[in-house]
Amino acid sequence: DDEDDDVHDPSTTSMKNAVRLVISSAAEGRAWLSFERDFMRYRLAGATLELQSCSSRWAGDVTAIAALCLQEQQAAEFEEILPGLGIASDFALLADPVAVGDSVMSRHGGLLVIFLAIVSARTGAVHFPLHSAEQMAIGGHTGEGLAAALLAAVQRHPAGWSIPHLRRRLSCIGGDGGLVLGGPVARHRSSGAAEKTWLQVHPSAKADITAAAAAAGTDHAVVGPAAMEHAGADPAPTEDAVVGPAATEHAPMCTTWDPFHRVDIAMWRAIRANDGVLAIFEMSKQVDYWFGMSEGVHILKAVASQS
Repeated sequence: DDEDDDVHDPSTTSMKNAVRLVISSAAEGRAWLSFERDFMRYRLAGATLELQSCSSRWAGDVTAIAALCLQEQQAAEFEEILPGLGIASDFALLADPVAVGDSVMSRHGGLLVIFLAIVSARTGAVHFPLHSAEQMAIGGHTGEGLAAALLAAVQRHPAGWSIPHLRRRLSCIGGDGGLVLGGPVARHRSSGAAEKTWLQVHPSAKADITAAAAAAGTDHAVVGPAAMEHAGADPAPTEDAVVGPAATEHAPMCTTWDPFHRVDIAMWRAIRANDGVLAIFEMSKQVDYWFGMSEGVHILKAVASQS
């Protein structure tokens, strides 16, 4: 058996031990210097470890290969067939551009972080695995730029979801107000990247929006599956036609606000309507500006230590 053979093969045992140390260091977010110290501690304690594996460059190579293997395994899990249904799970894309750094004022570039909401074929529960976190291009925060980056990241992943594949399985695109317009009731500025991405996957939704907007006499409108133009019977199936909920004519633009954002918007609207409460929040912002950064932090700590 392979495990017994490994016991008598010091090189294989050393490689396995070193790889385990590298992956544990990476998973805990530790520096490679920490890996090298652990390596020597384990070696002094009698673990089978060969010195040629004790380098930050080797550790970086192992991490890169491990990440590729994990992505391949993840892609296989995304395609697992759900028992009882005989099909792979539909999924939602949840995206957000994130600045790199430890401050909201970071200017070190940005990552487009993408999660999925997908049903696990093993547990039967919805879970939210990290899909990817790719570096964003300069000037990529526009609606068109974010939509292009989102689709490109989805297609570059080992799962390789093309537009026809997304048309069959993509059920929702989620994000904050910076990505989602929010429908006709929205009062915020937004890139509309979620809607632009949806329209690239389901081009026929544009006609639904235009028709609904014309009927409502507004610039834009949100229509749902219960809209009148979707009340008819499904078209007669053909050999290669897609009918049912996955068909393009059944993919209108439907926008909903989650409870958190609805409550947040209502709260701030109430605060702005009360001058006294608004003044307290403005004072809090000013105090945070004075004593929450730079020399102000030291002044605040010095005063607090004397009280």
